[in-house]
Amino acid sequence: MKATKLSSSLETYRRAFQLVQTKSNLNEVIRDYCIRATAGFVEQLRLFPRNQVLNVLSIGSGDGKHDIEILKTLARGLTSLEGQSSKPSIQACIVEPSSLIADFMQSVSSLPEELSSHANVSFQWHKMTFQEFSRASLERNNDTFHFIHFVCSLYYAEAEESLTQCFNKLERGGAILCVIAGEESLFAKLSKRDDVPISNIYTGKEIIAIARRNNWGYEEIPTVNYEMDISGLFDENSQTGNLMLDFLTHTVNFRQTADPALFNEIMDLIRQSSITDEKGKTLLKFETAAVFIYQ
Repeated sequence: MKATKLSSSLETYRRAFQLVQTKSNLNEVIRDYCIRATAGFVEQLRLFPRNQVLNVLSIGSGDGKHDIEILKTLARGLTSLEGQSSKPSIQACIVEPSSLIADFMQSVSSLPEELSSHANVSFQWHKMTFQEFSRASLERNNDTFHFIHFVCSLYYAEAEESLTQCFNKLERGGAILCVIAGEESLFAKLSKRDDVPISNIYTGKEIIAIARRNNWGYEEIPTVNYEMDISGLFDENSQTGNLMLDFLTHTVNFRQTADPALFNEIMDLIRQSSITDEKGKTLLKFETAAVFIYQ
């Protein structure tokens, strides 16, 4: 039976991702990682012209939780600049094809005090894929950005082409932040297989290789790990376990539709990537990497 990609049903994908969030410390780890990485870029803002609008492009924003933390970090950095005579302004261009963009829009209908107290922030909303946005953007050659970020979203597009398009839209001194899988991530391992329909999962080393080929400046950020409780995944009668397995393999009803030999092989790979904690929970560790590309 031909595998059906999980992303073919946005509602099913959303339910699976929400489950993963409740079963892991993904949000906390990625949030802190984004803050730490963006704080490193803030040093570049010393070269930023005072009282100029900072243009930010976010690709694959989801519900915007990580975007808000990035914007807060940028806003604090702008406020601290010497010679800033007024509250700085940030223009955030948001590209997100799913219905999650509505959640993001709702969350900033009233800006968080921690953000609004530091900067005037406005938003442009684009409910479309990055490819659709890129085609439209080519018609607006004057659109440039100081900071572009892909937070766990670069796998929806061909990396080198996407990064080249973004690099050509960077202002001088600007940067692209890519938060992607680490080499030891289960997603990276599964992505290299032809028998699992998971999207391209680019690793930090692959992004660095792209930067080197194009003679772009880059900086690698030390990797971090998050954990997911997959204890129910091994129970064939567990609905949450099966949904979790669908998310990991990016396949609808993987347990029911996969060839038995493939199913056993993937389950063994998951076991090999897991540990059992002192409470008897089975935890799957994920390695996450980040790379800056500089103009």
